[in-house]
Amino acid sequence: MAIGYRIVRRKNPQNSAETQYIMQHISKGIVDLDQMAAEITKESAFSEADVIGVVTALSSKLQQHLKRGNSVDIGPLGRYKIGFSAKPLPDSQATSAPKAERFYISFQPGSRINLKIMKKAIALTMLATAIFATSCVSKKKYVELENQYNDTRSTLARTQLEKEEIEAKYAKIEERVASYNSKIQSLTDSNNNRLQQIEGVVVSENDKEKMRKALANVDPQELAQAKTLKDSMNLIVSYNLKKNLDNSLVGEGEEDDIKIDIDETVVMITISDKLLFNSGSARVNSKANPLLERLANVINSEPALEVMVEGHTDSQTVKPGAYIKDNWELSVDRSTAVIRKLQDDYGVAPEKLIAAGRSSYHPLTENETKEGRAKNRRTRIVILPNLDKFLALLSAN
Repeated sequence: MAIGYRIVRRKNPQNSAETQYIMQHISKGIVDLDQMAAEITKESAFSEADVIGVVTALSSKLQQHLKRGNSVDIGPLGRYKIGFSAKPLPDSQATSAPKAERFYISFQPGSRINLKIMKKAIALTMLATAIFATSCVSKKKYVELENQYNDTRSTLARTQLEKEEIEAKYAKIEERVASYNSKIQSLTDSNNNRLQQIEGVVVSENDKEKMRKALANVDPQELAQAKTLKDSMNLIVSYNLKKNLDNSLVGEGEEDDIKIDIDETVVMITISDKLLFNSGSARVNSKANPLLERLANVINSEPALEVMVEGHTDSQTVKPGAYIKDNWELSVDRSTAVIRKLQDDYGVAPEKLIAAGRSSYHPLTENETKEGRAKNRRTRIVILPNLDKFLALLSAN
């Protein structure tokens, strides 16, 4: 047995602002007397007329007894009785009968009509309906969640694709940025190393910066007199040379035999003949070794130098049959002897050295006296700044 119902929304009779939901029975149809009689006839020996006649007579008698104020008990069918509603009396001693406002017939089903079975059927019907409704809701919810899941997966796939595209674009951007930075650095290096010709001297931006740092050590008064770029470079070389050329070059007792002159950036060291050679000889005396070692240290202290070793003689001619031909040969031999000593024994780079023989044609004084001739016999070391080497050293450092 299935009893249908529906949920109906209504306002709460006790609170109009509140909404309630109640169950309302749904009828499957009306079974009339004729249908009942036909069904009874099929299940019993009574005819339809007999059934209809009995029910009609029962209804007539039911009305008669109810009008008389009786309650009518029809056994298994149930009990009928009259009821009414009236205004309440003021007190229990009132003598006037209250006026009935409404009469009604109440019905109580008989015990043969099993209410427990009906309630169980109703409960089962409600449970089945609830399950069906829940199932429908769950199905709808499932479809909704499934759609949401599919949408989420689609969104995730699109997001992943967009992420990969963005990462690829970002990688390309990083590559381009790295390329631009490399080009910028290359242009910067190229600009710094770009050669410029100033006053006939080719220098780069880096070289000029290094020169500015080196000139910071030069005496400001000397620097103020520098008018050209070459003057500035000469000052730097001269500063470095003077820094290493101190009194240590002149040994004890040699003050009269060694003279140092500095003309702007040219250093001239004049060494008396008696400290280096025996008379008429081009062989360096061993007692000159300490002096030449100190001289080599000064030369090696400044790479941007050229060193000219000049041999000078007096005016006296070479004796016939001597191993040397004349003063030209003697002056050159003495110059080369000093150079070989500086190169071989004290490590002076040969490319920095220049040999020159001056013979007797650049005397310091007259040759008429013994003292004058002794003064003219000399070896002069001329230290010159090499600006090309100076610039090369700047670029290398």
